[in-house]
Amino acid sequence: GIAFAAAGTWIFFRNVNGPLLVAELRNQSILAIVGCACLPLISLWFRSIRLRLILPSSPTSNTKKLLDTVFIEFSVNNILPGRIGEVARALLLWKRNGFSATVSIGSIIVERVFDCLVILSFFFIPVFLVHGLHIQRIPVGVESFEGNVSLLSIAWFAFRAFLSVFVVMVAYRLMPRIIRAGAARAVK
Repeated sequence: GIAFAAAGTWIFFRNVNGPLLVAELRNQSILAIVGCACLPLISLWFRSIRLRLILPSSPTSNTKKLLDTVFIEFSVNNILPGRIGEVARALLLWKRNGFSATVSIGSIIVERVFDCLVILSFFFIPVFLVHGLHIQRIPVGVESFEGNVSLLSIAWFAFRAFLSVFVVMVAYRLMPRIIRAGAARAVK
């Protein structure tokens, strides 16, 4: 780990003008620098809380050390390609915390669904709230359609997708047996 960190630091700083960097850092607020340094740690802490909320409670599983698991996941993702850290997280949840393999993998899928919902909201909220943005049109060129599409129509589509997924997730949280039975019937 130390060798990887040293190599990464050398690659990052090899073409940096050291005195200029120090001069720029001296011109910045120390609170801003400390705040920026703390943001990734705070982000990982919030992610561990989200993971605790996603994972089911069970007498055979342990939700302690989730912050450690998230730290390991992001460390592995930063070192290895292909989001291997998520595989490491699933293995840690399964082996160390006592969750089943399906729950461990399912937590990653649910987390990605939440991420997609947030990304969708980043699109439709500004279109609905910023004056004049809804009348903007963007060019679209696909095989079956050529022309301009309004941002408002895309925002409504994104909002409906967001709402649909959100309603299914809330319904599953409130009535898991009914939703599972309905999903099983739909699959059959």
